[in-house]
Amino acid sequence: MKKITLLFSLSSLFLVFFSSCGEDNVILENHRYLDNDYEIISERLNLPKEGHSYILEFPDYYRNTNFSVGNRPQDTDKITLGRVLFYDTALSGDQSISCASCHIQSKGFSDVVAQSVGVEQRLTPRNSLALGSVFSFAEYYGQVNQPGIPFLWDNSATTPEEQIRKALENENEMGIDINLLEDRIKNQADYKVLHKYAYGSEEIDKDNLIDAIGAFINSIASLDTKFDRAFDKDLYILNLNSFSPAELPNSFTSFSNQENRGMEIYKVSCGSCHGPVINAPSRLAENNGLDAEINSDLGVGEHSTLSSDHGKFKVPTLRNVALTAPYMHDGRFATLEDVVEHYSTGVKNHPNLSHDLKNGLNPRHLNLSQSDKDALVAFLHTLTDNKLNTDDKFSNPFK
Repeated sequence: MKKITLLFSLSSLFLVFFSSCGEDNVILENHRYLDNDYEIISERLNLPKEGHSYILEFPDYYRNTNFSVGNRPQDTDKITLGRVLFYDTALSGDQSISCASCHIQSKGFSDVVAQSVGVEQRLTPRNSLALGSVFSFAEYYGQVNQPGIPFLWDNSATTPEEQIRKALENENEMGIDINLLEDRIKNQADYKVLHKYAYGSEEIDKDNLIDAIGAFINSIASLDTKFDRAFDKDLYILNLNSFSPAELPNSFTSFSNQENRGMEIYKVSCGSCHGPVINAPSRLAENNGLDAEINSDLGVGEHSTLSSDHGKFKVPTLRNVALTAPYMHDGRFATLEDVVEHYSTGVKNHPNLSHDLKNGLNPRHLNLSQSDKDALVAFLHTLTDNKLNTDDKFSNPFK
């Protein structure tokens, strides 16, 4: 794999990448703190003096995808400040939780409970979405003021910054007045140093803090799964010098027979919504038949006010899905096996049920054999990225 520039398309929901004909196109420079500044930082934080590199190593097969491209650079200093803020409990109203409390790195940046615990032990109404479920978070959202795929279960946020503000202000999550953020950390010497490197001034600005958290989230990328490595290995064997997502192979030489069977089932039965190349969903929101009737959580319909959106929720991508239990917007399913069983036999005829899950007027059931259920679960396990989920540059920096 080469180190190349992250690119994105404004017209496509799929990730694409570009490699220059000559040297690799590197957009992040090596960083080094001055001695005095590093001494201040090191009192509370474990940060390398030279700074972490956030240059991404993209699979070769993505650079062979036929889509137009754009460019989004990443700023190491902003990412570093954002990482510290992401793990700081000072950002919550009662200083009891951080962003990382509900987005745990080892769990694909998801939580382990159906409803996360917010300030004052309040429960969130929905399951915590996995930040590590996407190929590249920056591409997932799109550019500032030029949004890509919306986020949150009800698709009500179109940028990381908007999502961050919602989480900070939500009384069941972080529960803090954004105007208080500056006061909480403005006297911390290490924050002054980090803010100076990121924004050129030691004077803390709340908008910069939100921007920095967004920069850290945008740096999250899941690029090194068994699926990606298998695709790269077979790229030239399969003669896929230029291909579209619909041409996802039916088998890989380094997959087991069971994993290849699971990939085939995924492509035929799951890819139409979740995305055939595991990088972005084909649909933004759908109802997947969890219930037969519209209930109190209207999902997308809550803010769109359209009755046709009642009960529709975000269609997530599935990278690291084996780590992110429990599943669905309300965390009702404890295991992947439960999820597969739902699509095999349990889909209910909700008034707004996705057309992909209907046979005429009735719900569509996959009716998978036990061996096919096991195969699909085995394939989903190939989407785990152990590098992302253990990488120090995404971990808690506090001593």
